[in-house]
Amino acid sequence: SPDGQSLLFTGVSHDGIIAALYLKGSDGSPLQRLTPVPLSPRQPNWSPDGKTIAFSTHCCNPQNQEIWTVRPDGSELRRLTNNGNDYFAGPHDFHPSWSPQGDAIVFERDAPDFSSSAIVVMRGDGTGLTKAITLPRSRPDVDARRSSVRLRAQGQIRFKHLLASALRMRC
Repeated sequence: SPDGQSLLFTGVSHDGIIAALYLKGSDGSPLQRLTPVPLSPRQPNWSPDGKTIAFSTHCCNPQNQEIWTVRPDGSELRRLTNNGNDYFAGPHDFHPSWSPQGDAIVFERDAPDFSSSAIVVMRGDGTGLTKAITLPRSRPDVDARRSSVRLRAQGQIRFKHLLASALRMRC
């Protein structure tokens, strides 16, 4: 957590659950599961004020990956993007990250066939969805998913700062 009092993580294959978000307090409190079983959440990210957690999920597999939020106590579970149930017809949303001010979320959106990717920004409540950057493919012989992951790994910090500045102007 931003205050350093809790550890948030994605637990995989814990108690027969494919994946869930878990919270463990530094005070020795028991492990707390934050998300329901069918969500299979990944890539959690704390809001700067510690009041909300954004994550990606492909709830009810094979639904398309989407961005959701939840409170640290497991309440107020909200779907922010709704990409449909046809895996090959709707976009796929990954890697949410809160802006430093906590008023917006930036994430990667892949095309339905993973042929292209973009960095997308939306308000913390899921409104105001805006494409900020289209990510180019690095080589035609490498699939778009691998290209976007490589670009993200090399430029993640730069994108976060660039998009945070863009958000201050748009939101």
